[in-house]
This record gives sequence, C-alpha cells and structure tokens, in this order.
Amino acid sequence: MTSQLMTRQAAAKHLGLSDKSLERAAADGSGPPFIRIGARRVAYDLADVEAWAAGRKFRSLAHEAAGKKPAPEPAVSAATLKRLEDAIARNIAAREAAEKARRH
Repeated sequence: MTSQLMTRQAAAKHLGLSDKSLERAAADGSGPPFIRIGARRVAYDLADVEAWAAGRKFRSLAHEAAGKKPAPEPAVSAATLKRLEDAIARNIAAREAAEKARRH
C-alpha cells in the first residue's frame, strides 16, 4: 500500500482547517500524525489524516462530553459487503437449481 503524502496546507484544506490551526495542533500534539521531511517542512499521510478525523466523530455534544465514541465502522466497506451478499445469493440460487435438476 502506498502512502499519499500531502503538504500541511493540503491537509488543512482537506480537514476544513486553517494552516495555522493545523500547525498549532501539530505543535501541541492534538492533530494528526505528521512526517518531518525537512527542517521547516512536514507532510501528512492522507490515511493518517482521515483516521484522525474519523476518531473525532461524535453522535452529539453529550456523547463528546461523556467521552463516548460511536460504534466502530464495519471492517469492510458497504460495496464489499454488497458484493459478498450478491455472491452468496448467487451461490444459494445455483445450489437450489442443481438440487432441483437432480430431483427431476
């Protein structure tokens, strides 16, 4: 799996933050992980930025105050799940057709 690196400006834009807000978050450790690529430059891996944002989702202000997180996302995407369900349905239909043909 290859990383998609972004500048601080691109990461901030992706998150809907100002460059300075993301810079402050990097300084105090509250932001997404970054990669030091030079004395004055950092980069952000898109996967890290999205994982950080996903970890900040709450269902309500009350859930946030209580420190409750929403249920974790499923391990497979909806598209993958749909493909699996379709494959299972095709398999069942094929077995039923084979059983019906065998009886006749």
